[in-house]
Amino acid sequence: MANVNVTVIKTLEPNVASEGFTFTAAAASDNILVPLEGKDEQTTFIVTATAACNLTIKAGDSLQGVNDEIIAITAGKYHVFSLDSGRFKNIRGENAEKVVIVPSAACSIAVVETRV
Repeated sequence: MANVNVTVIKTLEPNVASEGFTFTAAAASDNILVPLEGKDEQTTFIVTATAACNLTIKAGDSLQGVNDEIIAITAGKYHVFSLDSGRFKNIRGENAEKVVIVPSAACSIAVVETRV
């Protein structure tokens, strides 16, 4: 179980394309660490996997962080979602300002924050 850091790609302004992005690979049971500094509705998670897997979005350590959330990923598809930072972002400790995601199988993830 390794920590895998994901770099959030940020668009610079409306109507201008970003420089593009690459997916970050993670193995089963890795801790995927995603810094979450922007607005929730402007941050998009994109996940794909060659075999079906579940992503466990770990509950954050704030008052709203009560339960983990599990998102099913279908093999060969691209799944897109956003997260409520109040539920999932950590505010203390070594993972402060980050969301922790644990996949049940190998997957690839990209995160994009759009500027409006």
